[in-house]
Amino acid sequence: MRLRLGLLLSCAVAWTACANPAIRRLEDELAEFARRHHAEHEFPGMSLAFTIPGGAAGSVTAGFRDRESRAPMRASDRMMSGSIGKTYVATVALQLVAKGKLSLDARVREYLGDREWYARMPNADTLTIRSLLNHTSGIRRYVFDPAFTKVVANEPDHVWSPEETLSYVFDTDALFPVGSAWAYADTNYILLGVVIEQLTGEPYYRTLQRNVLDAHALRDTVPTDRRRVPGLIPGYTELGKLFGIQEKTVEDGAYAVNPQFEWCGGGLACTTEDLARWARIYGAADAWTPELKRAWLDAVDAGPGQRYGLGVFLRDSSLGPVVGHSGVMPGYISDMAYYPDSDISVAVQFNTDRRGAYGSTRELLDTVAAMIEEQTR
Repeated sequence: MRLRLGLLLSCAVAWTACANPAIRRLEDELAEFARRHHAEHEFPGMSLAFTIPGGAAGSVTAGFRDRESRAPMRASDRMMSGSIGKTYVATVALQLVAKGKLSLDARVREYLGDREWYARMPNADTLTIRSLLNHTSGIRRYVFDPAFTKVVANEPDHVWSPEETLSYVFDTDALFPVGSAWAYADTNYILLGVVIEQLTGEPYYRTLQRNVLDAHALRDTVPTDRRRVPGLIPGYTELGKLFGIQEKTVEDGAYAVNPQFEWCGGGLACTTEDLARWARIYGAADAWTPELKRAWLDAVDAGPGQRYGLGVFLRDSSLGPVVGHSGVMPGYISDMAYYPDSDISVAVQFNTDRRGAYGSTRELLDTVAAMIEEQTR
């Protein structure tokens, strides 16, 4: 009976793969593209995924999931997606806005002012929910504080509370007055996560699972709330040296340190196909009212050629506007983009964070999107 069921499931998977000839053709073309990209660069492995107009998804891989064993990368492999996790936090926050439980222009002190530590936050009296979402709060990054990196390096199993990570910015000077400039910081989203948990009365990951992951059948996206993350493949890091992490990030199934500190600053691992599907769901923003969507896309300057809205990077391309986000965690680089004019999404992940090893992810995403647009027009 089990054998028969297995055969039926295998046939169902094979039929699904063949049912959309456009996906099959694109996978063949992009597999060759990925092989060429791997041959021309110096990364262990990559995973590339996409959706076409209407939402059908496909994926290809190149290179190795494990450089030492030469095990090939697989579409089912999970990698940490770093700051792309902010797009999920922004979604949960905007869901609360849509329900009237959270206001973008409310002062954060209205939600957290009774906590004894809150007054020690930079700009504590003037912080707004919007300023956390779009990184105009003036709060600095905690993650590069030498005292923080020392604990990560010396206590790899340390379990972090949000208040503990926030404590590394307590009593520090603000970078600028709220709303007057832009400075990217995971700290903003840690503080936002505390607000979310206060309003929902439950752990953030539980809300995320029910309202986003389960709601959109993103079954290959999981929290990085422990050292043993299911399905996580090794990454190869240079950035991790800051945290005392050796080059290969996963040994015997365990990540080198507890990635749980990232929490609402990122906090997820996924397959690249789940990431491409999420890029389309998030980028299309079909769940939002026109008013909320305008607020989400109301962006501030965020450096050359890009702007930042409420948990989203915006830029222009040859295919029109691009909506997306990138992320890094020691050992992994991820990037995702949605092209609204073409209803195409593309996501890519590499199991290395070494600069120069993988080329420009932005150029790669745009190139692949143009290939898909050419095939599907």
